[in-house]
Amino acid sequence: MKKITILKYRVEPDRYSQSSKQSYGHEIRSRQKYYEDIEYVCRSCGRKDIYSAFEQKKAYENRKDYICCTRVLCQKCWRNKRNLLKLAHEMEKQYCLNKQVHLNSEKFLREWLHVLCEYKKYSYRFNHQRIRFIERHLEKFT
Repeated sequence: MKKITILKYRVEPDRYSQSSKQSYGHEIRSRQKYYEDIEYVCRSCGRKDIYSAFEQKKAYENRKDYICCTRVLCQKCWRNKRNLLKLAHEMEKQYCLNKQVHLNSEKFLREWLHVLCEYKKYSYRFNHQRIRFIERHLEKFT
């Protein structure tokens, strides 16, 4: 029978960000000696996933993420969300460089709308004004 080794990662509250140190969560987290794996269900796809102790240590102490934040998306959904956001920013930049050309391109507007609507599946913070703007401009093609 194989023996499973569980790695423990010590909590080092002095390495948290300033905003985390000033939060109520800091008092609670400081009492813990080690990070523990947290099981959660992805908000987007419903798949079970684990926020590992190592990932928590890296997030809170190295990247200085806020300590009251936890994972809500699995790795796959998180990567999709990040890629869609990057694509949306690139399309926004293209639009800003040449507005008239892109406003008269149905293909560009439909692709942009698709990217923004896909992103909406992963986040509560989406650009609903930009979606409505694109929809209004697409009306002239129908």
